[in-house]
Amino acid sequence: MIETIEKLLGCVREKRKVALCSVVATRGSTPGNVTYKMLVDETGKIVHGSIGGGCVEADCASLAAYAIEADAPRLKKFVLTEREAGEYGLACGGILEVLVEPVVNEKARAEMERWTSAALAKFGEGLKQLLLTTAFVKDEHVVWSSKTLVSGAKDATLEIPPLEGRRAEIAELIQRVENQGKTEVARFAHTIEAGTEKMDVTMTIVVEPLASYQVVILGAGHVGASVAKLSAFLGFNTTIIDDREDFITQFAGSDDVRGIVCDFETWANRVDIGLRSFVVVVTRGHKFDKEALESALKTKAEYVGLIGSKIKITKIYKELGLDVNDESLKKRVFAPIGIDIGGANDREIAVSIVSEFIALKNRGFRKMPERDLPHLKALLTLRRNR
Repeated sequence: MIETIEKLLGCVREKRKVALCSVVATRGSTPGNVTYKMLVDETGKIVHGSIGGGCVEADCASLAAYAIEADAPRLKKFVLTEREAGEYGLACGGILEVLVEPVVNEKARAEMERWTSAALAKFGEGLKQLLLTTAFVKDEHVVWSSKTLVSGAKDATLEIPPLEGRRAEIAELIQRVENQGKTEVARFAHTIEAGTEKMDVTMTIVVEPLASYQVVILGAGHVGASVAKLSAFLGFNTTIIDDREDFITQFAGSDDVRGIVCDFETWANRVDIGLRSFVVVVTRGHKFDKEALESALKTKAEYVGLIGSKIKITKIYKELGLDVNDESLKKRVFAPIGIDIGGANDREIAVSIVSEFIALKNRGFRKMPERDLPHLKALLTLRRNR
């Protein structure tokens, strides 16, 4: 997401003619998911990003080139049948709805520069933000649209005239996005005045979270350091914490990983932990793991991962007075941490841990990934029996 916004802002400032193509809704099995975005130039060339590849992406790129030439945004449904999917080698069939927004005239450039520069500034400050897109649509043609950043359901920017009549519904929509951490779309029948005439349109509201996902690693040993490097490489806002200064110095001067020297009881006072935070407990011993887990559970983080055997984890739970059978705790604490890929060293263990982050991020933060991977377990069993 950040990379797309940075690229879009660069194109705007260079006055390049581009179109922002955003997947806003899907139904059935489709190559792209909601939040997929791509930039296309006036020739139909994809400048950055993807909406899933294949024939739909090619058709969307062609539509984007037309939209740039006509300076006319579109909200287009791409229907991919199983037969068409098979012809293109895609294992999918469904409907993909894409908002195509050309950035050609000065007004469009000014609006895009306004929200992209503000979004990037807030990313840098670690602030939560949502992107509210409003479009009046008539037969797939967007007759009016607007984008604005909002901080929550009570944001004053909801006072803008076209939304005033739907403030309650939109506030409820925003609240759902805040709670669930995934994009929501709502549509309302609406009438606008075009000169002396009135036009019936569909008011389409898209609310998408722009808050960057944060990874906080407690413990800067081999596993912690590998998790930090991999999560940063994949675009997560990454912080690593240890009470040993010599273990944190390896990240000194890093633009990608923030290193903090602090104990495992009070570290949360140094980091702003929100719902979209992954807290990883990989300290150097039982005592410190217990301290780190106890402090992590006092934060708002929906994901807390603890490394170690089931025996060790059960012992820590017992010492902290936690019930290993508590369903609410099971949904929040991932112990043992990571997807079981049979990791044999710190880098492979890091892959299993960060894979879990990716699964959560891409499936919606409140939709936990399947912990049981029977096909993978069968493969590992086969390997071990050889």
